Amino acid sequence: MIALTEVIRKPLNMPEVRRSKQRPYRRDALKEELAALEENDTFKLVDAPENDLVLDNTVQFRVKVGSDGAITRYKARVCARGDRQVYEIQYLETYAPVAAPATVRVFLVLVAKFNLHVRQGDVPSAYVKAELRERVFKRQVKGFEKAGHEQKIRRLRKALYGLKQAGRAWHMDIDSFLKSLGLNTARASTTRATRVEEILLALSRQYAVKDLGTPDQFL
Repeated sequence: MIALTEVIRKPLNMPEVRRSKQRPYRRDALKEELAALEENDTFKLVDAPENDLVLDNTVQFRVKVGSDGAITRYKARVCARGDRQVYEIQYLETYAPVAAPATVRVFLVLVAKFNLHVRQGDVPSAYVKAELRERVFKRQVKGFEKAGHEQKIRRLRKALYGLKQAGRAWHMDIDSFLKSLGLNTARASTTRATRVEEILLALSRQYAVKDLGTPDQFL
């Protein structure tokens, strides 16, 4: 655990990481992220295509802070340069619905009225759980290329963060799964919340949901 005695500036790129006092922690976080993406089968190494656009990377760094203000973890997230994607070649639809405010308010009112017990969960790295249908390539992260395969690139298999269609791909994936459980869409919303029995167990099996316990706030 590291005390947060000064403001930690988020590095904007790898050169800034190399100049940062937190360089060892940032590099370890990036190695951990890349290992997790590999384990998730997010992409595969391929030879660079002749006529396909190859996207660059960005890496987002942040720190996780405990209730006492101490840094508990350094984190890194590898993203694709979705701003360089070509419409109708590397993506089509991008819209992904969220819960309607009215639906959320009704749910919270019912919780309060009937004194219901509520638990919350999180799907770690949710987007990269979803299959990517389009043909998309990206470069390896500079300085972290696969040994012996430095000239190869990555073909994405999953919806990596940064892609224009990543949010939609995740929505389509979980929506299809919830339909398979027999859940229905609420009329006032395009998200699903009408049957909850065994839903946590089913979701945990499918997506390794992290149980966050009883919520004390709603953002």
